[in-house]
Amino acid sequence: SLEIEGLKKSQATYVRRLLFKKDKTLDFAKLSSRFYKLAADDKIKYLYPTAEPDPITGNYKLKLSMKKEKDFLVQVGGNFSNRPISEGFLGIQYNYFGKAAWTFYGNGYFGKLNTSAYGKIRIDFPTKIPFYIEPSAAYLRWDYFKSSNLFYILEVPPYLIQRDGYGDLNLGFPVKNNSKLTVGGGFAEITNYYYQKNNFTEKDTADKTFFDYFHANVNFTRNTLNRKQYASEGMFLNVKAKFVNGFEYAYPGSTTVLKDTVSKFHQWLQFKATLDMYIKTTKRIKFGVYAEAAWYNQSFFSNYTSTILSAPAFTPTPESKTLFLPNYRAHQYLAGGLKAIVHPVKNLDVRAEGYIFQPVNSILADPITNQAYYSTNFLYRHFILMGALVYHTPLGPISFSINYYENGKNSFSYLIHFGYTIFNKKSLD
Repeated sequence: SLEIEGLKKSQATYVRRLLFKKDKTLDFAKLSSRFYKLAADDKIKYLYPTAEPDPITGNYKLKLSMKKEKDFLVQVGGNFSNRPISEGFLGIQYNYFGKAAWTFYGNGYFGKLNTSAYGKIRIDFPTKIPFYIEPSAAYLRWDYFKSSNLFYILEVPPYLIQRDGYGDLNLGFPVKNNSKLTVGGGFAEITNYYYQKNNFTEKDTADKTFFDYFHANVNFTRNTLNRKQYASEGMFLNVKAKFVNGFEYAYPGSTTVLKDTVSKFHQWLQFKATLDMYIKTTKRIKFGVYAEAAWYNQSFFSNYTSTILSAPAFTPTPESKTLFLPNYRAHQYLAGGLKAIVHPVKNLDVRAEGYIFQPVNSILADPITNQAYYSTNFLYRHFILMGALVYHTPLGPISFSINYYENGKNSFSYLIHFGYTIFNKKSLD
């Protein structure tokens, strides 16, 4: 039997259904698994169990002393950096906890690199097979030009803005502890603004590419990492499949060779798997392994720039997530790396990381028309290196890193930041 203290009747009903479902008694293995899922619920602040023997039945009576999380939560944060990628963050969450659990959540990021707004409603149902329904919507604006002082080392257009708006509906199911399976779909529109030459003037007009599409997806995630960023323990595994179906509308500007408006249908499947895991060897030394594979049977867009913008990117380090790096984007690739982490004192990490990115076919640009085409198989490969000092504070990491990207001259950069370089997800992710 179960006795619950500290919750209202409707809230206790939710907990009882989640723990016992239709079972009258539970063995220790089942109870333990369901208990840890309950303890991980973000609507539960405090949970303390005790068990007393029942002399009549010979079983145990479980008593739970509980306290629910606050109904209203506010999160304030940001990232402060030597590069113009600093941003502010505001998140607001409202919890309704009854026979079903409702979560209303919204956030906003405000910065030169990324400005975005995201909102979702999540409804958890404590049925025999627990699940949740989650409608969500987001708008993101990425400005890779204003946010970067590295453009002199990267062969990219000097003006590049991406707007991304989407609405999704997902169903989620727990898979043991720390894992979940989601299925869903949605609609999105991506708009890209760019020039196709470097020496544009104020009189020039930018190219515009719109991609309106529908998608359906299946996503499995397991996450036991000890930190949001710069983790040193645990494992992250994500395997996802997505079907994309939509139309591209391309409107040439004054800097493109081809002047015709393009309307093009695109349909593809995409599969992507990411593994990030850590191995503890001694108290102060740990090693990490990172692996990623992507396979997209995606067709070319109207030009090289719009094609490379829609291709999946390999961004294993915090700084790489803030840059537009064409060499590290491809429709099919294998990538991986190793990490060495030393803890000389408490909360301080010395990290050395190295990665290799191997596209099956690199996406190249025709020098005259700027149309995309493939290289021969496995012709090019590229490396990413990072050395970093990271101090973990209660407010977030303070980091100094030196980074290397394979882009010819001046491929080294340094990054100092306080806070997380984390953003709302893009619609094609």
